[in-house]
Amino acid sequence: MKKRIINLLVRLDSPIHSYRIIYLAIMLIFLTSGLKTVAQDTTITARFINGTYDNVTNQFYVDVELQSNTNAIRMFGFNVRFFYEDSQLVYDSVGSIANFYQEIGSASQLSGNGAPWGVSGPLIWTNVLVQANLEGLPDVISTTGWTRIFKIYFKVKVNVEPCNPFCPILIWDLEENAGPVEGGYLPGDDGVVITVINQNDIDRSLPSNEIAVHYNWEYWANNGNYGRPVEQYCIGQHCTPVKDWPIYMAIGLMLLASVLIYRRRIS
Repeated sequence: MKKRIINLLVRLDSPIHSYRIIYLAIMLIFLTSGLKTVAQDTTITARFINGTYDNVTNQFYVDVELQSNTNAIRMFGFNVRFFYEDSQLVYDSVGSIANFYQEIGSASQLSGNGAPWGVSGPLIWTNVLVQANLEGLPDVISTTGWTRIFKIYFKVKVNVEPCNPFCPILIWDLEENAGPVEGGYLPGDDGVVITVINQNDIDRSLPSNEIAVHYNWEYWANNGNYGRPVEQYCIGQHCTPVKDWPIYMAIGLMLLASVLIYRRRIS
């Protein structure tokens, strides 16, 4: 529509009444500002959830889900940028991708110091692009629940044992209260970028605002750090240390002896 109006202005070489020029200019401004408003008002929240460990393949994988604050929004493109601990995981792949989406290209990675994120060892920055293939319309992003888009698979580098909690950290590359200027943590990095399908022209996309929900990590700006790890989603549990077993065995034997003595007295 905007292109049609511009062409109309170019083709008219005869004298035009001023009210026509004003009318066309207003229409053009209205259309442009309308698209901008839709983009500015759309906020997409991305989260990692449903972390699962497969002890047969030694893989760990999580769902990536989205939620929109605006109705009838469909994702177009997703720059999936995140950090994970080098000591725990190795990135494998993106899989189980929702209908009408595909991975574009291959993943790119960088290694760096994890101290600003409250992690003692190195963090691996990973960038993957998932985009609509336009073979059909993807599902609308939920405004009340969550819409799963794909899974991310990792190889596990540590021994996952029942009494050794495994709490892998996944951090979205999105600064706290990120806006157009903030974006990602790395220099010149836009961080997590999610675009949505333009309902008036599905071959084009519109920007959105992004919010990140991390996995076993939270924003907590303190002493120059961006945040800190939290044990929220763990596989395994804290078990009683072996060194304390004799004490608990002695208590158990005492209880058993008390029961036997009690039975003899009442028999």
